Amino acid sequence: MLKKPLQFKVISNLKRLQLITDLKTIYMIAVFKTNVFTDSELNVISPLLNSHFKEIKWNIDLWDADKILRVDSPKDWTKEITELFNSIGLHCINLEIFHSAPF
Repeated sequence: MLKKPLQFKVISNLKRLQLITDLKTIYMIAVFKTNVFTDSELNVISPLLNSHFKEIKWNIDLWDADKILRVDSPKDWTKEITELFNSIGLHCINLEIFHSAPF
């Protein structure tokens, strides 16, 4: 049985520009080193991150030696996140920021 060849559609430059502008937002991915070592510290910072920064997606890798916090957001919140950690006696150092298209 013969398979149909793949069909590709050529998109004009104008259409390509429309697709890019439809994305609307470039996401910031920030990587932080933290001192969140325990579940109880995670239970303190979790509701604060969720309530102060509603549009971010975040996770902390407690298995990593640097206790990495990864934040995905349409806005750069690095200063505010660092200040939030400091306000409750935790530390958070921004290691790197990446920019990407939304997922």
